[in-house]
Amino acid sequence: MKKNLSKIILGMLLTLSVLIQGALTAFPFSLIFLVVSSYFWEERIFPYALGLGLFLDFLLGGHLGIQAMIFLGVSFLTLAVKRKILGKEKEKLKLPYD
Repeated sequence: MKKNLSKIILGMLLTLSVLIQGALTAFPFSLIFLVVSSYFWEERIFPYALGLGLFLDFLLGGHLGIQAMIFLGVSFLTLAVKRKILGKEKEKLKLPYD
């Protein structure tokens, strides 16, 4: 129950940050929040990054998938840097299709 509640809260916060970025300002709230959450959630953030990137592309009216690729790349790089700094580089990143 606690795990589901934290997933719901994370999803709501990420969606709210995308709505703020898409409708109100050009400041990258969602990207900053995604970097912080990917540090703690590790591989579980990849589906959120993909979905929110597509949603932001839809809100901004740009090409569909550009922000999603940026969000996935940034979250992947955040995990790679975290593993490199903490010394767990022998541990392989688990991608969603593995």
